[in-house]
Amino acid sequence: MTGGMKGIPQAHGCAQSGMTGGMISNRLIAPYFSERLRKSLIVALYVACCLCAPACRQAGVACGLLSVVRCLSGAAWGFEDKLLTQPVAQERILTALSKELEPRGFSGVEIRFMQFPEKFSYSSGSELLFEEMSGHRRLGIRRYKISALGERGIRKTAFCAAAVSAEGPDIRARYHIPAGKRIAESDLAVSRVRLDDLPTDAATDPGQVIDQESNRNIGQGARIQLDFLRQPAAVLRGEIIEIGINIGGLAAKVFGEAESSGFVGDRIAFKNTLSLKRFFAKITAPHQAEVIWDGGDKG
Repeated sequence: MTGGMKGIPQAHGCAQSGMTGGMISNRLIAPYFSERLRKSLIVALYVACCLCAPACRQAGVACGLLSVVRCLSGAAWGFEDKLLTQPVAQERILTALSKELEPRGFSGVEIRFMQFPEKFSYSSGSELLFEEMSGHRRLGIRRYKISALGERGIRKTAFCAAAVSAEGPDIRARYHIPAGKRIAESDLAVSRVRLDDLPTDAATDPGQVIDQESNRNIGQGARIQLDFLRQPAAVLRGEIIEIGINIGGLAAKVFGEAESSGFVGDRIAFKNTLSLKRFFAKITAPHQAEVIWDGGDKG
């Protein structure tokens, strides 16, 4: 009993003395064992060596057995020498959120994890990736897929969810805005509220609203939502604009009155203000249109 107790510390010291050799053997042994098998072998061999240490020491094989344990130990746990912590994940996610929210006027960005993997181990040489799951996106809650990409292509994944807190613009109608009105900066009242208080479809940047057209009546003090807006018509019905005409390489310009409203890319009818003849032109930009005729266009 006494000899057995003395043998265990000696075997442990023998295992510690060859740590460098184990790390070298790691690259040779690791590819041939699954993670579960490597760890099972380590436990079994270590227990066997500890129990048989007195007899093995006398036969001169204790160090050899423990060297095998040491090599397998490096193979089993060499890849996962680090554990993902919440501060590390928080720093990575906050960096991405700041790049997204700060240009839109948000400040004081903070997160609080609602879901976090209990244990996510990875090697120091792995690349950690945080991919936002866009299908689960809300203003106040973000979900992420965490991946560890190893040097051999080994990929581990886990998931986390974080409640996002920040202060940003709350955009409301300063006055009643009738349907069809092109919204100007003077029509808006902007204050600051917590991100948690904003609905998912709220406009959070005045640039999203200014020069857009309301598609409904918006009451005074109502929060502007993105589905309240539409792109304004580039040319309005009855508007007279200068139209470029290119026929067979010959260029000219005429003035035409739009017979209907249209957006960029639309082809609408115009009436020549001099000849009163009707023709079609394609809207190329706000208040601009052109006719390109190559002989096959009957319009």
